[in-house]
Amino acid sequence: NGKTPLFLAAQEGHTEVVEALLAAGANPNTFDRKNQRSCIHQAARGGHVECVRLLLSKDASTDGMDINGATPFKLASCFHGHLDVVKLLVNGGAAVNDALSSSQRQPIYQAPENGHPRLMQSLHSRDANIVRRELKGASPLWIASQKGHTKIVKFLLEHKASPGPRTLEPPSYLYPDAANSHQVEAAWPPLIIAAQEGHLGIAEMLLNEGAKPAVRSSSGMQPIHQAAENGHLEMVRLLVAWGSDADCQCPGRGGLNITPLWLASQGGHDAIVEFLLEKGA
Repeated sequence: NGKTPLFLAAQEGHTEVVEALLAAGANPNTFDRKNQRSCIHQAARGGHVECVRLLLSKDASTDGMDINGATPFKLASCFHGHLDVVKLLVNGGAAVNDALSSSQRQPIYQAPENGHPRLMQSLHSRDANIVRRELKGASPLWIASQKGHTKIVKFLLEHKASPGPRTLEPPSYLYPDAANSHQVEAAWPPLIIAAQEGHLGIAEMLLNEGAKPAVRSSSGMQPIHQAAENGHLEMVRLLVAWGSDADCQCPGRGGLNITPLWLASQGGHDAIVEFLLEKGA
């Protein structure tokens, strides 16, 4: 199956065994037949820093792709957040801005999705483009806002990521079962997704950096609609305090115009209903 002793030792992080096998002439660039992964793929995936260092010293390739198109760098950065391994691989020549061949997703999008702020900082320091959007339209800021990773949102805003409506379409991999759902809409700014998910601290940061409380999605939804529909009372309070209209309307299903009060009532969110009525809805 192509799994040599060196492959297995690297996979398990057995540094002394890896060193002995390399000294005896083991080939660092063999790969298993099933997943097309090399020894350094396995070491990087497991976060085995010294094994990676030894393999690099014997000219292990950092560019090889497995059956899914992932390089050792992507396994370490995208999926597992092994920062020390990432640094080694980058110093060994791994590219920062290349993409997974199967989905065109780069490490700069996986770091905010999986909540690795130190990895995001490291990628930025190596010239990764933190404000760009992937093919599906989502920026790193949008993804971090959706996932609730406050430290990453703060870092991105400090480095000039725009809180405005630049996203074209929420990426389908974040809503795998929502192909025909109202959730997958065009032009969702980060504030709308933060309001939907109830990430209050992130919403405050976005507002402080210039996000508009009355920004609309292409379907007409405002952040307050999403907060009311999903039962996030403190988010509704925050948005009203920033100037959101408690009685604003957006097009609903069947041609009806719907308000935050209607959405909160439909969802049985009594505290939000009471608050909106107090605010003139």
